[in-house]
Amino acid sequence: MLIQRQSAGGVELATPASRIKRGPAGRATPGSGPATLHAALSAAGGPLPPKDLRAELAKHGMSPKSISGVLDRAKRDGIIKASGDGYVLTAKAQRMNGAEGVEHG
Repeated sequence: MLIQRQSAGGVELATPASRIKRGPAGRATPGSGPATLHAALSAAGGPLPPKDLRAELAKHGMSPKSISGVLDRAKRDGIIKASGDGYVLTAKAQRMNGAEGVEHG
């Protein structure tokens, strides 16, 4: 599945949409939520309003309850912050290589 982005000149194809990886029991693998959050905010290139961020995470297979938990932990751990009209990655998150090193707790 590809994410399509509209532009003035037509349709641009972006990178393939990643789905949440799941283990044998059907649960998401550890770190997949924060990795998806990091990818969504990195691709936005600026503040992403909460409604749009939740919609983007839901497109990748996250449930509303999972999205709330991922956002709460990311705010608590200093990975995202509110900036103007939405959320952005903090300097701490930008120093991380992708979402590796994000701790859960």
